[in-house]
Amino acid sequence: MFLKRPKLIQVNLNPVQLRSIQKRTKLTNISELSVISEDPDSNSELQMELSFQIESKEFYNAVINASFTAVNNQEKKTFARIKQLTKEAEEIALRVKGLEKMLKLTEKQVKYLGKQLRDVRIAEKLDLL
Repeated sequence: MFLKRPKLIQVNLNPVQLRSIQKRTKLTNISELSVISEDPDSNSELQMELSFQIESKEFYNAVINASFTAVNNQEKKTFARIKQLTKEAEEIALRVKGLEKMLKLTEKQVKYLGKQLRDVRIAEKLDLL
């Protein structure tokens, strides 16, 4: 049994897409470069179309790697945001604890003032008798 060489596929990409895939995957085997005009009679700018042939396995691996890179970058951003939100939630929880302590102190002060008021009323009644 012998291994078959994978079929070559023709892929047309614009220059931005090509550079993006090349940067992410170190893919450099370009076989041809052609410049095609959309309408030769018009004054529109020439559209540049890069076409290259590569082995299908290598192309799909390149696309998959580029996709994983994009997903990993998005996951990193998401985890960083989750971490930031968790930190903010912890800070809010600390503030809430501080406010609860202040509320307890205020409740104690109200009880103390209530006792003082009761003592004053009792003293007033005793003075009136």
